[in-house]
Amino acid sequence: MKILSLEIRNFRGIREATISYPAKSKIGIMIGAGDSTKTTIINAIQWNLWPTWNLQVIDTDFYNRNIDEKIIITGTYCDLPKELLSEEKFGLYLRNPDIPYDGISDDEPKDGQRPCVSVQLSIDKTLEPKWEIVCNRKDPLTLNTADRKKFPFNVVGDDAKTDLQWGKYSVLQKYADSRGVLHDAYINAMREVANHADLTALDTVVDIVKNTGKEYGVGFNSEITNKLIYQNGSFSTSVGLFDGNIPLNMRGLGSRRLLSMGLNINASEGDSLLMIDEIENGLEPYRIKSLINEFRTKGSEAGQILFTTHSSTAVAEAKLDELLIVNSKDGLTKVSRFPEERNLHDFLQRQVRSNAEAILSKRLLVCEGKTEIGYIRALDNYLDQESNERLAYYGVGTFLGEGENIFKCVDLLKEFGYDLCVFMDSDKLDEEEIKRKYRAEGIRIIDWEQPYAIEEQLFMECPLHIVQTFLDIAVTEKGTQSICSQLKDIAYKVENDQIVLEELDREHRAKLGKIAKNKNWFKRIDLGEQIGDVVFQSFDEFEVTNRIKKVFDEIMDWTKN
Repeated sequence: MKILSLEIRNFRGIREATISYPAKSKIGIMIGAGDSTKTTIINAIQWNLWPTWNLQVIDTDFYNRNIDEKIIITGTYCDLPKELLSEEKFGLYLRNPDIPYDGISDDEPKDGQRPCVSVQLSIDKTLEPKWEIVCNRKDPLTLNTADRKKFPFNVVGDDAKTDLQWGKYSVLQKYADSRGVLHDAYINAMREVANHADLTALDTVVDIVKNTGKEYGVGFNSEITNKLIYQNGSFSTSVGLFDGNIPLNMRGLGSRRLLSMGLNINASEGDSLLMIDEIENGLEPYRIKSLINEFRTKGSEAGQILFTTHSSTAVAEAKLDELLIVNSKDGLTKVSRFPEERNLHDFLQRQVRSNAEAILSKRLLVCEGKTEIGYIRALDNYLDQESNERLAYYGVGTFLGEGENIFKCVDLLKEFGYDLCVFMDSDKLDEEEIKRKYRAEGIRIIDWEQPYAIEEQLFMECPLHIVQTFLDIAVTEKGTQSICSQLKDIAYKVENDQIVLEELDREHRAKLGKIAKNKNWFKRIDLGEQIGDVVFQSFDEFEVTNRIKKVFDEIMDWTKN
């Protein structure tokens, strides 16, 4: 089963949300800053398909506690079990997934489309939930508990250990109907202290647990068996899986969650919708990488796995079409996806994998090139030394705009809801009109004086001893002979393989800066950081009116405000 779309109204932190999920991708990875309502989205899907009658609802489940506005959650699903698609069930309610459920539009499915069904949960001030199958062509059809249980979905949260015991809501119940076995076992426990209770009927799951452990990297020390678990202070018992004499639900958090995920996927033969909140909880980076790749290959194409994460490891492992960026403001939740435009797609995929931390930030400083990225890293180090703060303290990450792609990136990131600041050169006069446009839209643009790039501004404004250090960095990287061949009309001498500059006037400073730019002296992140470190080590020497000082002040003003 897959979810194609979700509409949420008046539910917890969401006043309104309309979400589209990738139909072609088996995995959906929801990322976003804290309080962006990622978990609420997972909860909304869970409520939409709640498998029992006793859904506990309280006033605070309504957005802003406004009980006069109904909670309405509408999910549209495809790849459902065949028995749900028959005319006796919901066959007459099949919908076109591209048409909204509005009670007006013709949503008759087209030939060749995947049959899908929309489920709507509504809750008014009485706190009584009502589930219905809905379409635009017919009156809603009540969806009873028995039929909701046939929708194959599972959720893995913080209580994964309960999935390793046989119980009413455990995933183990999906493998076999064990109620009779457990009932007999409880009677024996009362009569014979349960030491000899026969639980062999539950052992059919043992091989499944073993195989799941192998697939997800969880080893066992002994034979897996089922035993009664006594609960202190009462005659009540439960039945759990044991590794020798050690209950599996006492394994580490990561191992419990891995087993729970694997069991939930296998429970519906790979066709289920599995939702996982904070996939990284209890897992090391190598386990996260392995798990995501296992998800891609596991089961049939009919299944789907949605999870939230704050892990840069998970984001770096993601394919671009698997990422769902969640942003929330004033109760309006928006979930955005990266575009399929190929020339931008490949560039963005590289950025996501090389700088996943930035995608997880709430605010982004978009840098034109690698030199700027390195320079901002040096600025960040300076902040740490001077005030024991870093840009991350203010929720700021850096994003590489990569030259000609910078404005495409700004448009995209703005659409995703990031708070943006752009740090770039001023050596292209045809970009000035575009800058004015973005400034008018409220996007902060921080740049150098016209017509300078970062190298030119630094060579123009820095004291001579700093310029000399810049040159030393270039010589170390490219060699004395190579740099000498580039220094036309620049006064210098060579001493012990070091190029020593004479006194520079503004004209020759400008020439030196242009050479540094055109010959790519510092077009790497590490080299940008090196020249930035040189600047900030002597930052007290700069006048307040110096453009380098002003750029620093502008960046800090945006960062702190």
